[in-house]
Amino acid sequence: MYKVLVVEDEKNIRYSIQEILLFSGYEVELAENGLVGLQILKAKKFDLILCDVMMPEMDGFELLATLKKDETFNTPFIFLTAKAQYDDLRTGMNLGADDYIFKPFKSKDLITAIESRISKKDKLVGALINKSQELEKTLELMVGHEFNTPMNGILSFSKMIRENAQKWNDKELVDFCDYLDKSSQRLHQTFNKVKLLLELQQGGTQVQQSTEKRFDAEHIITRISNDIALRSNRTADLILQKIDHVLTAVDEELFTILLSEIIENAFKFSDAGDSVTVQSEKQADVYVLQITDTGKKITAEELSSYESFTQFNRNKYEQQGLGAGLAIAKAIIGLYKGELIFSDNKPSGICVTIKLKL
Repeated sequence: MYKVLVVEDEKNIRYSIQEILLFSGYEVELAENGLVGLQILKAKKFDLILCDVMMPEMDGFELLATLKKDETFNTPFIFLTAKAQYDDLRTGMNLGADDYIFKPFKSKDLITAIESRISKKDKLVGALINKSQELEKTLELMVGHEFNTPMNGILSFSKMIRENAQKWNDKELVDFCDYLDKSSQRLHQTFNKVKLLLELQQGGTQVQQSTEKRFDAEHIITRISNDIALRSNRTADLILQKIDHVLTAVDEELFTILLSEIIENAFKFSDAGDSVTVQSEKQADVYVLQITDTGKKITAEELSSYESFTQFNRNKYEQQGLGAGLAIAKAIIGLYKGELIFSDNKPSGICVTIKLKL
């Protein structure tokens, strides 16, 4: 249902327009002047604004001029006026109005004007979305090929050089190959993360979603937790509390990726000696996982306001990667209509709660 904001100071006209729009299937909100309308628009979004020109407090021209200061404002804006003077038309159009409707008007003319402007915007938005998706797909195919071909070459030659270096007992060259391998693998993992994130943001169309093959969540949680603690050289910091044995229909590969990203963050944002606790339980038809750390590097508020490809306090903590991990975790949870909740762990640390429907 499309939402229309009607800004009109004359009460009878305001309510008459409301009745016409409600009868035509629109959701309507009213404002008695531009100032009230502006406050409403700061809190809510509308598909179209229908606005009188002459009003107390703030007239229609002032309202539109204020809204246009925001470069992202693109809501269709139609003026209502009893004046058909050229100066009024020129002022409104110069400000960026989409149309004028002159009082008195017929219900049919009002609805036609509204439908025309909303339809035009829908077509424009649809065209932009299609172009964006085409561009993303093209980039994905091009970058995937151009990236994977040389990367596979680097990994293959690195393996060959190492084998020969071992035969020649050249420790320095072996060390060089080890470094090259680690760097290549890191770059490859980064590319795969970005690729997966793009697929998830496009609605998961390229990601397999299994609803038939169920797996043991307890086994995966235990394995991933221990693997990450071992890689971080912090096995003593890991605490595995109660972990329910639950068979879940969430795609096993995506579940593994989700869990890995969240647990890795818990170790990343805490230091050696800070505990990382992993637990899970079934609550009715929901599987609840909690990963809690006692670190001091980040707050729940910072995590909640996270945006894709953002890193926290990079200058201070010298993190590696693009910061896409949490975005991937959010996208996977969104794909399965789950919940991701961040809360502060007193006296220090973060508690991340994941809720997935069974």
